[in-house]
Formats: sequence, C-alpha cells, structure tokens
Amino acid sequence: MTFEEHSDVLKIAKNNITPVTFKLYKLFSKFKNITEAFTFIKSFFLNINNFSFDFSINLNFSFLSALVHSTIESKIKLGPILLNEKEILISNRYLQLLFLDLKNCEKQEHILNYYFKALNVFPDDFIIQSYNDKKSFKKIIIHPGASKEKKKWGLDNYVRLINILNKKYKNCLFIITGSKQEIYENFIIEKKLMENKINYKNLTGKLDILSLLEVIKNSDLLISSDTLIQHLSALTSIKSITIFLGGGYHYHTFPYQLNKIILTPDIDCYPCEYSSKCYNNYRCRSKIQPDMILDVLNGKKLKSSYKTILKENLIQLK
Repeated sequence: MTFEEHSDVLKIAKNNITPVTFKLYKLFSKFKNITEAFTFIKSFFLNINNFSFDFSINLNFSFLSALVHSTIESKIKLGPILLNEKEILISNRYLQLLFLDLKNCEKQEHILNYYFKALNVFPDDFIIQSYNDKKSFKKIIIHPGASKEKKKWGLDNYVRLINILNKKYKNCLFIITGSKQEIYENFIIEKKLMENKINYKNLTGKLDILSLLEVIKNSDLLISSDTLIQHLSALTSIKSITIFLGGGYHYHTFPYQLNKIILTPDIDCYPCEYSSKCYNNYRCRSKIQPDMILDVLNGKKLKSSYKTILKENLIQLK
C-alpha cells in the first residue's frame, strides 16, 4: 500500500479531516515521578486509540515522537515510527530525503514540500494569490522572541528599527507580541518606546494563537524572528519580513506562502547546528542592520542576503 494510491482520498477529505494533536512536553511536565507518568501514558493511549484514525503524521524525528507515533493505532503512518528499542524506521522515500536534508542542509527545500510529495497532494488551497503590497503602514507587528537565544536579533536592534520606521511612517501603531516567557524582555522595548513617545500597544503574553492570528489579519506588516508567528502570517495576505539567524535554516522553515520576505546573515557560520552554543558572540546579528529593513520595504537591493518567496520555492501547483 503506497501513499500515492490514496491521493484522491486525501484531496476529497482534506477539508473534512478532524485532526487530533498534542504536545509531548505538556503531557509529561506535570508529573512528580516516573510511576505517575507511566500510569497517565497508559491511560492516555487507551483513550486516544478509541478514535478511528485513517492517518497519523509525525513531523518530528526524535525517538520519543517515534515511540508515540508507533503506539497510535492508525491505518497509514506518515513519518518516523519506532522499529525497536534502538532504531527508528522512516519508510517513505521523500521523508528519508528530508531526514538527510535536515542533517546536512544540502537542499533548498521546505520541510512541508517533502510531506506534500509523500502524500502526492498539492497545496492549492493554501496559496494566496492576492497579497498585501502596501507601501505605507498603519499597524506594524514587532515580534522579537524566538525559541533559542541565538535565533534572536536582539532588543537593541528592534528598538532602533522601530525608531527608524516611526520616522518613515507617521502615526503608525507598533504592536509588540510575544509569549508569557518574553514579558520582561519586551517590557525593556516598551520602556524605550515610552521614552521616545512612540505609539505602541504591548500584547506580550496576552494572546492565544487564535487571538494572535486575528491581530495579524488586522495589521499591515509583521517583522519577526524565525518562530511561530511567521507561519501564522502565511495564513494571511499580510506583508512579512522574517530575520533568520543561528540554527534556523531558512529554506526549511520559511513562511509557506508567496511574497513573504526573509533576511539571512551573509556569514560563513550560518546556519549553525541548531542545538549548539554560539562561540562567536552572536556575530550574525550585526550582519543584518535595522536600516536594511527599511531598504527592503523601499524595494532597494541589499548586499546582504535576502529573498522573496516565489512560486518555485513552494511545491509546484497543478
């Protein structure tokens, strides 16, 4: 049985699928000891397998996620499963290529493309043909945070950028977003904006994902690091600029939508190993200066590396 044989089923069902998702770290973070955790795990999988799953998709290559994926009873499994106590099985040829690409960063291919190819489906419904190409902005979202310190551009850079944009776009509202863990960092930005009498709204730690998506939809421009919010912007026509630093390989995880803009440092150590420490004092941050963002918005060509997402970066549409 191959995934290609089920392409028609997937195309018909994709608007009617009810997904079941869960985050591993949230599942296992609340237990005091291993016995309590295993009791919960046993109960959890008994309950989840009461569902009748046609497909299960594992987007992660870790041992733990492969173990969970193996335990879920589904007719077709796409992505890594556990073969035995020491080995993980990746049976689909496209996902085998993805695993090698993630390790070596040799191909300029988005992660989602591999999964779409494995399923033999084309993401027609996800592509927004009409997009926001405004030259002036009334609401600009600034999202400084990221999962890793070396993926962050730095608070000073964002403060300088806001000052530059505030001079260019009069009466603009700057919306600061982030998680609850980023409240203190973003408050530092807020203090600078107050001192400079800049019009702003700090929504850090106040929004769930759906509320954040609504804020994005009602804004004109997003400037962020390589993190969740760039992917939410791909669900909208908003203009966005993502700053890729550290271990974030832009070809793998750019916002999957046309006409999004990505900036990368022109430096020999980028991209670095995702989990490694930076011993270069975050040198890549200085390779992207705040005035470069304004140059990009003005349509100027940069010496530094930047790219606009085009049709050829996405899986080819039928």
